[in-house]
Amino acid sequence: MKKTLCIFFVFLCSTAQAATCKCRLKPRHCGWWYYQCCNTNCHNSCNNNGNQQCNPGNNNNNTGVDENGCPFGWTFRTRPSGGFCFNVFAGTMTQPEAVASCQKHSAFLAGVQDQQELTLFTERATQVIRQSGYSSGGIWIGGTRKSECRTTSNIPAQCFPATKQAFVWNDNMVTGVDGFIFRDGQPDNNMGNQNCLYLLGGSPSNDVWGTWYPGTMDDTKCDYTLNDRNMDRSIRGYVCGIRSRTK
Repeated sequence: MKKTLCIFFVFLCSTAQAATCKCRLKPRHCGWWYYQCCNTNCHNSCNNNGNQQCNPGNNNNNTGVDENGCPFGWTFRTRPSGGFCFNVFAGTMTQPEAVASCQKHSAFLAGVQDQQELTLFTERATQVIRQSGYSSGGIWIGGTRKSECRTTSNIPAQCFPATKQAFVWNDNMVTGVDGFIFRDGQPDNNMGNQNCLYLLGGSPSNDVWGTWYPGTMDDTKCDYTLNDRNMDRSIRGYVCGIRSRTK
């Protein structure tokens, strides 16, 4: 029987302004590196001597930053408001739970700046959804229905179905409304309580309402998790954003 030898590195954490962590191989997972004191994957992000930086006070959630000022493993892009980093995480949860999960990373539930950013989110969401064993699904994004649009009577014109003006981004790094890219006929505020947004990833899916394509948004109630009529539209993750620390 072939045996695999894993080499383990010691680690060092200080209580100074930043903690220095030794990367090491995960037990029973040769080739997978992680920060012993940051408690997270670092893959190939360590420097030659195996050291990397963690933010003090957030050692369980932060891997330090790359050359773009993003936590390692996050994706950087430039928004009109400045450097922006994002990451998609797996999980079936409500929108408030997704907000809380992002906050654990010192981040926020990310909105969408434009079509280019939507494409990046969709590609990463598709990877995460499929790695979780699903062909399709939705990820929470950081938009909510405006307070004046949370009604089913005397609806203002800007709140009519299929209008972008009914929603606002909670991500204050987003500028404008170009990132609101909905499925045809959406948002419709069905049942009068669809105040949150999710983005579809994976493969197209079909149900009695037609075909649902990846890269489009839908409004839904904020405690939505699973869709019994079309499991391919169930929540399978969420996207977090954070301002770049250097750009």
